[in-house]
Amino acid sequence: GKPILGNAGALADALVGGWQLSTIFRYRSGLPTSVAYSGLWPTNFSFTTLADPIGPYKDGVTVNTDGNPAIFSSTSEADNWKPMLPGEVGTRASVRLAPYYNTDLALTKNFSLPGNHRLQFRAEAFNAFNNVNFTKVSLDAASPNSFGVFTEAAAQMRFVRALQALRT
Repeated sequence: GKPILGNAGALADALVGGWQLSTIFRYRSGLPTSVAYSGLWPTNFSFTTLADPIGPYKDGVTVNTDGNPAIFSSTSEADNWKPMLPGEVGTRASVRLAPYYNTDLALTKNFSLPGNHRLQFRAEAFNAFNNVNFTKVSLDAASPNSFGVFTEAAAQMRFVRALQALRT
């Protein structure tokens, strides 16, 4: 009754039939964030100051001149930002963080057993394509040695497991 291999024998059906592939794909564009300038409080001691760009800048996930994953091509980009002055509002959401994407896969095979039982084999791969999703970027223009550099990755590396279950 199947469109492909509908008249297959019992052995071919046992080997080829009953396979399922499941996927979960997640994508999120880079979140907007602001550049800060620590050590200065233009209005009160609760909030540090934001930084304003003093010239054109290009942001995006790249490898900087020191070989680190970063938002800017060089840590010297910190010189391109000035702290906001009292009474100014600063530039909010001036840069975007790295986008996030991940793919999980599951492959299952059902085997029929006598007595209305079945055996299921399941292989799962989390972060199947081993994507690195960077987080925690240093966006403090007062710290030029680490400015724009990512300090952490969000997702774990690829993880694969195989399971078997007997169901009645």
